[in-house]
Amino acid sequence: MQELRRQTTSVHLQSFTPVHAPVVPGPPQLGLAWALAEAQAHHLAGLGVFARTERAAAKRRAEEDAPVYLAAEQARLQTVHGRLVAEGDQWWQALIGNDEETVCEVVNYAFADNPVVGCAVGVDGPVLSVVMRQQDMDSLPDQTPGVTSSGRPTLKTLSKRDRTLWWLTSMGSNIIATLKEAFATAPGITAVDLAVLTRLPDTQRLGYVAYGRWTRLAIETASWRDTNDALRFLDIGQDVACSVTTTASGNLSSTVRPLDTSRLPGLQSLLDHAHDDAASGDATLAGLDTDLRANVPTDL
Repeated sequence: MQELRRQTTSVHLQSFTPVHAPVVPGPPQLGLAWALAEAQAHHLAGLGVFARTERAAAKRRAEEDAPVYLAAEQARLQTVHGRLVAEGDQWWQALIGNDEETVCEVVNYAFADNPVVGCAVGVDGPVLSVVMRQQDMDSLPDQTPGVTSSGRPTLKTLSKRDRTLWWLTSMGSNIIATLKEAFATAPGITAVDLAVLTRLPDTQRLGYVAYGRWTRLAIETASWRDTNDALRFLDIGQDVACSVTTTASGNLSSTVRPLDTSRLPGLQSLLDHAHDDAASGDATLAGLDTDLRANVPTDL
C-alpha cells in the first residue's frame, strides 16, 4: 500500500525527452562488387551447375549489366532518401507549426502508455486542449498501514480527508506529468488547457473535477522534487478550478462535487455527449482509458 501511494503520487517527478526534428539516415553505400553479385544471381537463376556454357554467358551478361544496375539502384535510393527527408521535414514543420491533426496524433501516441489517460482533443493557435481521465476516488484503498499500541503491524482505516488528499495529490501528479509530456512532445505549444474527468463518489457519474490553463514557462521553470510538489498545479496555473477546496480551518473539503462548466461551452459539450456506460460499445469519454490503453502502437 505504501508503494502504491508512492507510485500514484510521484508520476510528475519523471522527465520527458523533447521531440526533435527527424533525421533520416543516408542511403547505404553500394559498390560494384555488390552490383556484380546481384547481377550474377539474377542471370544464373535457373541454370544447372553443369550448364557451363550457359553459365559463362550469364556471367558475362552480369559483368555488362552490373555498372548499369549499380547506377540505377544508387539513383533509386537517392530518390527514396530525398522523399523521406522531404516527408520528415513536412511532418516537422506541421508539428512545430501546431497543425491540429499532427499535434494531436503525436501527443496521443505519447499519452498512450500513461497510468492515467490523457487525450488531446484540439489545438487553437499555440494552445493545446487535453481531457484527462483521473482514476475514481473509490478505486483507492480505504485502509493504510499502521502499528498497534504494542508495536505490531496492522491496517488502519484511512480517514476520509486523508483519502481525499491522496486522491488530490495523485490527480495533481498526473496533471503535471501530462503537461510535461505534452510540452516535450509538441514544441510549438506554449500553453495547455486541461480538464479532468472522473466518476463522482456520491453519484458515480462522470463530472469535471479540475480544469485550467498551464503555460510551458510555468511548468518548465517550476521545481519538481517530491510528492508534495504535485499540489502546486493549483497555484501555477491560470483560471484553475478544483472540486477539492480548503475549509476555513485549513482542512480539505470532505466532499467532491462536479465543477460547474456551463460557462465553458466546449467542456460542457464534451460532458453532455459522454455516456457513463462502458458496456455501450460507443467511443465515449467514459471509455477513453480502456480504449487508449488497449490500442498502444507497437512501432513509432
